[in-house]
Amino acid sequence: MKKLLIALLVLGLIAPGMAMAQDLEQRVDRLEENMQEFTKQGMKLKETVIGMKKFGFHFYGSLRTHLGYYDVDQEYSGGLKNDGTIGNSWDDDSGTTLSVGSQSRFGAKAIASENFYGVLEFGLEETDRDGQTNDTYLRLAYGVWDFGSGELMVGKNYTPATYLGYSSFIGDVGAGGDANLLVSGLPFVSRQPLIELQFGDFEFALIEPYTEATDYSDSQYIGGLAGGAAVTPNTDVDFKIPRIEVAHVFRLNDNNLRIRPVAGYQTYDVETDTGVDESIDSWLVGLGASADFGPAYVKATVSYFQNPGNYGQVNTVNVAFREATVDGDGDINDADAIQGTLAVGFKANDMVTLEAGGSYQGSEVDSPEFTYPEGTPLAGQTVYADEGEQTGYLYYAQAWISLNENVHIIPEIGIVDRDEVEYSGVPGVGTVKSDLGKMSYFDVCFRMDF
Repeated sequence: MKKLLIALLVLGLIAPGMAMAQDLEQRVDRLEENMQEFTKQGMKLKETVIGMKKFGFHFYGSLRTHLGYYDVDQEYSGGLKNDGTIGNSWDDDSGTTLSVGSQSRFGAKAIASENFYGVLEFGLEETDRDGQTNDTYLRLAYGVWDFGSGELMVGKNYTPATYLGYSSFIGDVGAGGDANLLVSGLPFVSRQPLIELQFGDFEFALIEPYTEATDYSDSQYIGGLAGGAAVTPNTDVDFKIPRIEVAHVFRLNDNNLRIRPVAGYQTYDVETDTGVDESIDSWLVGLGASADFGPAYVKATVSYFQNPGNYGQVNTVNVAFREATVDGDGDINDADAIQGTLAVGFKANDMVTLEAGGSYQGSEVDSPEFTYPEGTPLAGQTVYADEGEQTGYLYYAQAWISLNENVHIIPEIGIVDRDEVEYSGVPGVGTVKSDLGKMSYFDVCFRMDF
């Protein structure tokens, strides 16, 4: 009996403790469940905060300062954009330049929703050696709406036929530096107002016509060679449709090889009071290819233009015979141009990438105007030659040194060779060739992206 009483007493003392232990274990289990749920909610909250940060305005900028030494032949007309003191018409010239590159920019990307964003970007230009003339210009201003099966872009942007990223060329050969061969061998009509549809890797755009073509004013010559008088006609130009460009990217071998064909077309009617009543058609076709071989890469393009100057193609190397001409009978003669680029590179490590490349441009046209030079019997008189042509070349080598993801130093050496301009079938003379000179340089770009 005593044993039973002792057992009941011990059980009465232990039972509350056992109940408390079970309750504590349940509480710990519930706490662990709550912590897991809190962790899940915390992750969701973190994802929400990250998502919220994507919306709104995101500001950015790129400052590119150039320090360079340029040597220019007497025959080389034009020259640097950021320093007009290098180059003259009576002797070879050279000099040092330090300026803010014309491709420096600042801007903002505004993300309004998951399927709409806009970009506004301004460029900075310093055009005088004394640094007193500074310009801010609109580079980009466009909005993009993702409607599911594709995207609609409206505003000012690069056109589909632009080959971005096919070169890292930085020398100032007339465009202020950092132009990536866009003005020296790649198809490029600058950034333009456009309406563009994009479906994956296919692009189609209606683009503002090249309105400077309204200055079309090829002269008519009346009265023959000896007593001819140049007449600049009053010109009326009418555009019926916008410029049109299309592009597509074919991605092969797990995207290690990319093929990009492009095409463009523009037409306008021109009428003058000297009897010209014609349509001037301009068009381009181009093919680009880029391939990766581990740390090495190759990028190349070839393109053909009819009347590149009328189309709006920018080029600082091939400067002659780029527009359609009007001959003595008032007929239109189309200009033809072909150009190509090549860039090869090697990423030595995370800090240094080496690249070398070049470009070729050639153009020709029938019935170009020719003015007899000083020192000849017919000096100053202008006639029509049978044909004119010019070729030009550009070569460069550089090292892209990234001190970190924001700071880069890019030393580069290069040569621009405009070769010569040739007129054939000049009345009373035959063939006339003129050297257009060379420019060589060493330039270092100090680039900071933020």
